[in-house]
This record gives sequence, C-alpha cells and structure tokens, in this order.
Amino acid sequence: MNLFNSRYELQGDGARVRIGDFSIQVPVVNAKDGQEVTVGVRPEHLAVAQTGGILFNVDVVEPMGASTELFGTVGGQRCCVIVIGRLLLSPEQGIRLDAELENTLVFDTSTSRRLR
Repeated sequence: MNLFNSRYELQGDGARVRIGDFSIQVPVVNAKDGQEVTVGVRPEHLAVAQTGGILFNVDVVEPMGASTELFGTVGGQRCCVIVIGRLLLSPEQGIRLDAELENTLVFDTSTSRRLR
C-alpha cells in the first residue's frame, strides 16, 4: 500500500488531503480540518488521470504482460502504481494520477488508527 503523509482539509463539497503541492479527494472521516493524516492507496487503486490529478514522477517502468508497474514519487514520497495494459513511458517522465475515492483510506498519523 502507498502511504502518503498529508494534511486533511474539509471543504464545502467534501474532504481533500494535500500531498506536496497537490490535493486529492478523500472520504469524509472523523478528522479535524488541518489535521496531519496518512493516506493509504493500493497501487491498483491509482489510475492515470485524464485531467487534474496529482503529479507522479516516474522512476521505473516494469511491463508485466497484461499490466504495467510504475515506481516513482508523488510530492517527494515513494509510490507504486499498477496499470492494466502497457504504457509507453520512460524514467523521469511525469504523468498525473487519480485515486479511487471509495478505496482511499485515511489514518491518524499520531496513532496509526484508521479514521472513519
């Protein structure tokens, strides 16, 4: 699982977390606005974004037959992505990612407990 140190932000339309200079939508949980949280997203629950998303800097592209594993960083934090199909990418290339809202987990950074 990818774990990102982030800050929880309540907004009119829900909640987001800030990872570096980017933010993604997360489930509304029992957290305070501005609270330090850890966001967990499995590699298969990240997808290449058509618009928006967070910047993913590619370090390694690993074709695995029916899927492609990508290793790199998001906001300076290590990240792995599994994409169905083949992607023609090269190391040091940047792409944008979206996380599946329903499969994004939010943890209290200080206790490591999952927030609901």
